[in-house]
Amino acid sequence: MLSLVCAGCASMTERIVHDAMDGLVWEADYKPKDGGDPKALASLYAHLTQVLKIDIHFLPADDPVLHGAYGISIYSDEGRFIRLRQDLSVIGTIEVLSHESAHLFQPPYLS
Repeated sequence: MLSLVCAGCASMTERIVHDAMDGLVWEADYKPKDGGDPKALASLYAHLTQVLKIDIHFLPADDPVLHGAYGISIYSDEGRFIRLRQDLSVIGTIEVLSHESAHLFQPPYLS
């Protein structure tokens, strides 16, 4: 018979969860890079809109819908939506679209 005692497991689990939560905190220091491959952006856009059926709209940087962000994602009964700044570089647009689309498909227990 094997007996296993785990002293301090609760604190270890709490630490792991705490560290994971720290890694999930949104940071406002993102800066889009310059450059990028327009063909890659076109392929990503086509995949998101045609395959994943995400409604994407490009907005002016000062549009109040964005609340000062580079992009936002909205999931509702009406569908999946991404709104992002129209003044981003190609690679910045790819980064923001990738980030926001991941929010639309993340498990409901992640914020």
